[in-house]
Amino acid sequence: MKHNRKTLAKLIANRLNIKEETVERVIKEFVETVREEVRNGGVIEIRGLASWRKNKKGKVKVKNFIKEG
Repeated sequence: MKHNRKTLAKLIANRLNIKEETVERVIKEFVETVREEVRNGGVIEIRGLASWRKNKKGKVKVKNFIKEG
């Protein structure tokens, strides 16, 4: 199933028993932090999840570390 920020926030909020609005804010700030860091030439890597970086052409590349199975 594909999720957007709102549905993802709802899943996390239900699992952690916290307010959905709080999770939405955390997700929003996470995305903005990743965008800003990558725009400035930095690399974000969360082991077991993904990494984000610019390639030589300036395009953002995302590498997925989630293994299926």
